[in-house]
Amino acid sequence: MYNEAGPEFETKRVRNMISEAGMKKKPIPVFQCDRVSFACTKRQLKMEVTNRYITIKSPLDDGEPKESDFEVKTSPLALSVSPGSSDVIVKNFYVSIDPYQLNRMKSFSSSHKAISYAAAIAPGDEIDAYGVAKVVASGNPEFEKDDLVVGLISWGEYTVLKEGTMFRKFDPLGFPLSYQVGILGFSGLTAYGGFFEVCKPKKGERVFVSAASGSVGNLVGQYAKLFGCYVVGCAGSKEKVALLKAKLGFDDAFNYKEEPDLKSTLKKYFPDGIDIYFDNVGSEMLEAAVENMNTFGRVAVCGVISEYIDARKRAAPNMLDVVYKRIKIQGFLAADLMNVYSDFISTTVDHLRTGNLHVVEDISSGLESFPSAFIGLFRGHNTGKKMVKLADDSSKSTLTSSHAVYPKTHTPLRRSYPPQQPPKMLLLLRLLNFRAPPSPRNIFIYNTMIRGYVQSHLPIPAISCCLDMLNYEFVPNNYTFSPVDQSVHDSRPKFEAQWSISSWSCRSIRVVFDKSPKRDVVVWTPMIDGLRTGDVENAQRCLTKCLRETPYRGVR
Repeated sequence: MYNEAGPEFETKRVRNMISEAGMKKKPIPVFQCDRVSFACTKRQLKMEVTNRYITIKSPLDDGEPKESDFEVKTSPLALSVSPGSSDVIVKNFYVSIDPYQLNRMKSFSSSHKAISYAAAIAPGDEIDAYGVAKVVASGNPEFEKDDLVVGLISWGEYTVLKEGTMFRKFDPLGFPLSYQVGILGFSGLTAYGGFFEVCKPKKGERVFVSAASGSVGNLVGQYAKLFGCYVVGCAGSKEKVALLKAKLGFDDAFNYKEEPDLKSTLKKYFPDGIDIYFDNVGSEMLEAAVENMNTFGRVAVCGVISEYIDARKRAAPNMLDVVYKRIKIQGFLAADLMNVYSDFISTTVDHLRTGNLHVVEDISSGLESFPSAFIGLFRGHNTGKKMVKLADDSSKSTLTSSHAVYPKTHTPLRRSYPPQQPPKMLLLLRLLNFRAPPSPRNIFIYNTMIRGYVQSHLPIPAISCCLDMLNYEFVPNNYTFSPVDQSVHDSRPKFEAQWSISSWSCRSIRVVFDKSPKRDVVVWTPMIDGLRTGDVENAQRCLTKCLRETPYRGVR
C-alpha cells in the first residue's frame, strides 16, 4: 500500500526494487493501492487498473428492464499498449443512454442485422454506446495521450478501442464536453437531419412532435420553430409540458397521459391538420397522427419506444388515409444523415452562440447509475438528453492549450449571415475538421484555416487555431497574425451591443503577436488599434515600440 510519503516516494522505491530484482533475480513485486497497481518488470514500471463495466445477465426479452437484469463486472486493464498494436485506451467521461439499446439486449430483434450499431449484445459482454473519452495510451499514430475523442465507448470506466471502431478526435468549440453526446452528437444530428432532410419542411407548416421533451424531440421542436413552423409537442407530465411552452418555444403542448382520445386531442390542437409528424413513440400516437394528417403529409419515424417493451402496441395506421392523402412515412437512422453533418454542426453552433437553442440535459453520475438511468427512459423519468457522467476532464484549457474555452460570462456573437445559410467556407472547415487526419501539419495549412475562420466571422476559433499552432511549435508569420487581430478589431464596432472582447482573447492575440518573427506595419497597426479600444496605456507602449522597430511611420 502507499505510505504517508505519497505516490512519488513509492514510485522511486519501486524503481529501486526493480533494479535490485533485475540484478539479484528476485521475484518481481506488485504494489497495489485500491484499484490501481504498479506491476514491476526489469525495464519498466507498468500501471494497471481494475476496470469496472456494466453487462446484462441474460437477454432482456420480457417487458421493461429491471435493476436485477444488470451486473457490474471487473477486469484488470494495463494502461499501456503493446508494441505494434494500434489499440487506443481511453478513460470514459460521458456515455449516452438510448432506448434503442433495449433491442440489442434481446435474444432476437429484426434490427440486429440492419446495421452494425444495432448488433446484439450477449450476456457478459461490454455494452457499447456513443460517448466522450480521453486517451490514456495509444498505439495509433493519429491519437496521442490526453486527446479528447468521441465515438463508441463502453458502459464502463475505461474502453479499449480496437482498429475499426468508430471514434474520432473533436474540437469542443468552447462548449461543455457533454454537448458532444447530445446536441452536437447523434441526438442533434438525428433531430436536424430528420427534420430538414426527411420531413422537407416549408415555412408556416404545422408540425407535431411526440416525446417532445426527450433528447431528440426537444431539438426537433426548436429547429422547427427557428425555421418558421407552427409546433405542438406532447410529453408525459405537467412539468414537461410547461418546459416545452415556457422555455423551448413550442406554440402549444399537452400531456398525453391526460388525454383518453388521442385522435380527438390532435384534432383540437391541429384544426387545420398536421403537415409533419416527427414520431418517437409509435403505437396509438402514430395512428392518431395519420388520421389528422393533411394531404402530402410527411411522417419521420425516428423511434417506436412504446413497442420496445410491449410488442402488442404495434401501430396500425389507417392505410386508406396513407394512400388517399399520399402520406409519406419514412424511417431513418442517424447514420443516413452524415451528408448534412457539416451543415448541422455549423448551424447548431451558430444557434447555440446566439442563444436561440436551449440545451436540455439529464445527467446521472457514477458507474452504478447506468441501470437506473437506462430503466428511467422507459418510465418517462428523463427530460432532455440522458447520459451518465463517469469522470471529469481534469486538464482544463488555458491560453496556451490547443483549444481555448469561452468564459462563463461570454455573450454569444451574432454573425451577419442567416443561421440556415452559413458561409461555404465555414462548411468546408467543419468538414475538414471532422474528416481530415491530424497530420501532416504545416504553417501553410494553419494560415489557411485561420484565414477561413476569419472570413467566416469567427475570430475566437481563429485565435484557438493560432494557439494550437504554437503548441505544435510552428512559428507564426505576418500571414498568421494580421488576419486574426484585424478580424477581432473589425468585429467590435459591428457587434458591440451583443459582444465584447474578453481579456483572454486579447492575451491570446498578444501571445501570437509576441511569437511573430517579423513584425511590420501590417502587423503592428491592428494590434495597436485593438488595444486602443480597451487598453490605451498598452497601446501607447506598442506604438512607441513599433516606431523603434519599423523603418517608416505608416501606423495609423
